[in-house]
Amino acid sequence: MVRAAVSPKRSRAKSPETPSKRPRDDEVEFTREALEPRRQLLADLRRWEALGDHRTDGAGDRATAAWLVDELARASLAASVDEFPFPRRTPGVCSVSDGVKTVPGVAYADGGDTDLRGVAAPASLAAAPGAGGVGVLWGSPVEEDNDAVDAARDAGTFDAIVVATRGGLRLRDAEAYAEPYGPPVVQVDAKESAWLFATAKAGMRLEVKATVRRDASFTSNVVATVPGADAGLAPVVVACERTAWRAATGEAGGAVALWLACARFLATARPRRAVEFVAAAGREVGHPGLARRLDARDAAAAHCWVLIGAAQESEIPNFKGSDLGRFPLVLIGADVAAKGSGVVWQASTRKRRDAGLRALRALGQRDAAAPAEPRGEAAAFVDDGASFVALSGAANGELHGEGDTLARNVDEAKLARLHTMLLTTLLGLAEE
Repeated sequence: MVRAAVSPKRSRAKSPETPSKRPRDDEVEFTREALEPRRQLLADLRRWEALGDHRTDGAGDRATAAWLVDELARASLAASVDEFPFPRRTPGVCSVSDGVKTVPGVAYADGGDTDLRGVAAPASLAAAPGAGGVGVLWGSPVEEDNDAVDAARDAGTFDAIVVATRGGLRLRDAEAYAEPYGPPVVQVDAKESAWLFATAKAGMRLEVKATVRRDASFTSNVVATVPGADAGLAPVVVACERTAWRAATGEAGGAVALWLACARFLATARPRRAVEFVAAAGREVGHPGLARRLDARDAAAAHCWVLIGAAQESEIPNFKGSDLGRFPLVLIGADVAAKGSGVVWQASTRKRRDAGLRALRALGQRDAAAPAEPRGEAAAFVDDGASFVALSGAANGELHGEGDTLARNVDEAKLARLHTMLLTTLLGLAEE
């Protein structure tokens, strides 16, 4: 049993200066020894950010894996790196041109590609299915902003698509990375929208290039286990996804910092149940790391999952048939560190939902909310009848952009509050 980590708040003795106050059932306080100080969370975020672009199979991916192994070793946890094959698709030439003006772009990682000659055809804002040409449409990294783009990709309306990307050239996640489909789709900064839409309205010719080099490569999950006092009990699994486009400090770095805090905290304790930690690769390219973890182990053997991962509507991994519905599930979503993102708490039962909201609000997170319908990964898991709770950010104004940094987009006070709530939750699960 862990006895020193969490204790109920007790009323002070009555005095003229300190009136007594009856503690709420959901109010807890951590001892100084049990809490990771805020400076450690910030130190981890600085280290994360210094590693650069965190895209899967990039230099930042490999550096992050090595860093996490070192940090776990410092916490006296023996970590292993579970490598697995990954189909590398390295972008090459990517541009849009009318023959006079040429602007750079970034191609969808799960779309089609071109040779160096590209696709050259009249541009338009809409076309009948199969009519071809180059489509010019609005889009963004936020999934609900891309309905027109997705419809055109599915229908085969255009030979190539140019997306004027709101909020700057911010990449969209590639949920179909393993099986790219449709025409080449090139994102261009929205500052070029006037030129693009005028060209399309006039039916002028655009040339779209999106070359890609394909190689067989690999990525990895980082795995470690805190042993439990009772080896006969099923473990708790704490997972985060450790890759993302660009620095992604508010989006993904906060989740990784919380994951490390959980590992350090439980490494100093002797929880009743074993706790397995998994930092999975592939968050932005279809979640292959999480899928590998579920394929390698019987998911039904876990007592509970704590998933620190994505939260957007499209970022829902397909775990159908994985037996997830047989055990409780806890989801801790991404964007938790982002400024102005709010907090979303989801649960499969009213009791857990209400308890979580009370705990968050007692810690000062007054904007904590519970949606009427599950979203993000929660939507995928609830379909299988899993018992779960889910904590995530509601939005991220710097999603996939250059501004998602510690200096510009991390709410330190919120991260500290969620850290306290998360450790309390995990301790309760590990002691069940």
